[in-house]
Amino acid sequence: HNSALAFAALEMGGLVKDREAAACGASLARIPGRFQRIEAQGKTWILDGAHNLDAGQILAKQLEEADLQGVALLTGMLHGHDPEPFYENLYPFVSEVFLTR
Repeated sequence: HNSALAFAALEMGGLVKDREAAACGASLARIPGRFQRIEAQGKTWILDGAHNLDAGQILAKQLEEADLQGVALLTGMLHGHDPEPFYENLYPFVSEVFLTR
């Protein structure tokens, strides 16, 4: 959704000169920290910056699709976010939780 909105804004501003090239570039874009897998110390680590309800739903779907169960969740949330719905999405996949400020 974010990339589509950005593309539309660029297009409306007359900044897209080649739609195919822009679409190709967007398809190759990667965002570190969005369901990023890292293998370290004999463990698989999933890094994700999810911090709101929509992102929590997407993260839960990705965990389900990757067939990941019993993960440890290291998390923190800024004041003003609604944590309960966010964590409810992740509950089926988590075996332990570590909270930080």
